[in-house]
Amino acid sequence: MLANVDRAALDVDDRRRLRLIALVHDAFKHRVDPRRPRTGDNHHGRIARRFAARYLDDAELLEIVELHDEAYNAWGKGRRSGDWAAAEERAERLIERLGRSLPLYSRFYSADNATGSKSREPVEWFERLANRRTASR
Repeated sequence: MLANVDRAALDVDDRRRLRLIALVHDAFKHRVDPRRPRTGDNHHGRIARRFAARYLDDAELLEIVELHDEAYNAWGKGRRSGDWAAAEERAERLIERLGRSLPLYSRFYSADNATGSKSREPVEWFERLANRRTASR
């Protein structure tokens, strides 16, 4: 993961920020209560954000730590249900929420999904939506 982040980084500061996200984003999966839905306060991204907020005051990093799985979750919704319009709406909400943080999020999302046997399909799908959104602005 860290090697992927290093390749995705634009410069030294970007590398530092991406590495911070990488180190924290999945560190709290063990704190998720399996008896409850893995959403809201019981999502590992939200738990990671709360932890990171004790040490960081970078709102952009905190947002990405929390939302790091949301692009994949949007794609997964389309994949499972076949309702690609709803999946795109969910992704559009993420893109809107990220605003100027979208490029950093996208670099992290791509690096995170370049590990192991993960498919590039969700990343490519999200990138197409993000590029379409950026082009229409």
